[in-house]
Formats: sequence, C-alpha cells, structure tokens
Amino acid sequence: EDDDLIGVPARCEPELFFVTPSPVIQNVGLHSPSATMLGIRIFNLCPSYGIAFMVVAGLAGNYTAALTILLRHKELDRGQVGELLGQSLSVCHLMRFGLLDSFPLMSTGVVEALTVAFRHFPMPGDLE
Repeated sequence: EDDDLIGVPARCEPELFFVTPSPVIQNVGLHSPSATMLGIRIFNLCPSYGIAFMVVAGLAGNYTAALTILLRHKELDRGQVGELLGQSLSVCHLMRFGLLDSFPLMSTGVVEALTVAFRHFPMPGDLE
C-alpha cells in the first residue's frame, strides 16, 4: 500500500479549475465588432493572447466562450486554433474539453471522432 501523505485519494479524477480574470473594459457596447476584429487579429498572430484579449476586453465571459466567438468569423486563422488547442497550457485543456464537448461525437469511433474534429480546424503542425 502506498502511504497517502497529503490526504488525496490515490485514484481520483483530476478536476480542472481556472479562474477567469475580470474584464478591464466593463462596457464595450457599440465598439464590440471592432474589438472582436482586433481580437481576431491578435489571435491570428498569437492565439493565447487573442483569447486573453477577448476575455479582459469583456467580449466573452470565459476562455471557451472567447474561442467560440472567434470561431464564428471567417477571418480567423483556423490553423492557429489547432496550434492553440495542441498546447500544454492549463487553459487549453479547458478549451479543448469545452469545444470538443460541443461536437456530435456520441456513438462514434476514434477515426470518425477525429474526422469530425478536424473538419472544424486542422490538427497542430507537429502532429501532421
């Protein structure tokens, strides 16, 4: 038997928890379309910064919502989405779960699930 030194069960599921920062801009209002376009441009250069901008600008309530908003725009570089979701940042795990949870994957096999996922965005470059 392994000794449990910190009081955590030996077999437990990891619980993902991330505190979303409060928006710096409280009311984007009429400037929302322009601010979203700025978020897209930032995302296309550096995806994690673009997601963070969307949240702190008050355009999205959390990181997964920010990604969902960005994905609605054709100007978004979908290759960057794959790169972002392939990163090991803790917030990327949350976005992966949130985004993949929205895909119709019930009763699919591994190959079909990957086909559905990669229909929406390409796989990260290091996996090709």
